[in-house]
Amino acid sequence: MGKRRKGTLFSDSLRKNDNSFNLYFDRLFSIAMSVFEWNGLPESVDVWYLEKTITDRGSALIFQDDIMKKIEGTQKSIFGLPWVLKSKYNKYMYPIKRTAYANNGYKCRANENNSVIIYDNVLKNSIIPGIRYYSDRLWNMDRVVDVNINAQKTPVLIKCPESQKMTLKNAYMQYDGNAPFIFAYDDFNEEGFKVLSTGAPYVAENIHDLKTRIWNEALTFVGVSNVTIQKKERMIKDEVMQEMGGTIASRYTRLIPRQEAAKKINRIWGAELEEEVTVNFRNFSDTDLSMPGEEVDLEGEEEGENEQIYNGS
Repeated sequence: MGKRRKGTLFSDSLRKNDNSFNLYFDRLFSIAMSVFEWNGLPESVDVWYLEKTITDRGSALIFQDDIMKKIEGTQKSIFGLPWVLKSKYNKYMYPIKRTAYANNGYKCRANENNSVIIYDNVLKNSIIPGIRYYSDRLWNMDRVVDVNINAQKTPVLIKCPESQKMTLKNAYMQYDGNAPFIFAYDDFNEEGFKVLSTGAPYVAENIHDLKTRIWNEALTFVGVSNVTIQKKERMIKDEVMQEMGGTIASRYTRLIPRQEAAKKINRIWGAELEEEVTVNFRNFSDTDLSMPGEEVDLEGEEEGENEQIYNGS
């Protein structure tokens, strides 16, 4: 009976750990793959699948296949899929021959002249290890908060004779169930047991504040604005932009390879495209701090050299 209970507690803890990790992983993954806005790509290229592939695998391949155009009946013969290296690199470490593939068994061979590799970042690797790193830290702090809060609810150790175990167990169940009164019979021996407090300090709020900073660090990692301004604290515009330096740098590490790929796409297939292919970092809101050179319009901001930004009242 005891072993089964122990196994149940472990399984429940493992389930909560997995759920917490998956929650943060999915949130960061979805943010990382939705921050870029493509324009001008033909309808034959699924932008959602393209960004999912780039974010997950670190790169995707834009290529041309006239046979697939006839089979699928698309207006354009340009597609975007995962790919694998099929030959050596050139002198600048770019793959010479590439093979695009799909889960349904489709394959198409391409080369430097009829395909373009879109990398996720300047290092040409996947962002997934970084997302896992932050997801690990965040779920761990979530579980620490849960354990600490539970310790506030039941910070007691009861020592008693075997004969009183069931009586005290029933009394504790009423306590744990938030019963307004706990009744005892006349023969209850209150001298026969001891209650020891575990004295667990309440640190949940401190852990939560740390988790917020780690979450903001994760957003910086993928290039999303996350300037943290405590209530009633005010910062001048220049200070906010300094705080945004790391975020803007992270944006460029992921934006530059996509913009370089867009230029190559226009150079190879420009005559076949209806409009020029462009890609930029998506603005999530009107008050989102923009890239250098773009206008920053903060509602309620007063004119002057030291404009102030307020958070709350």
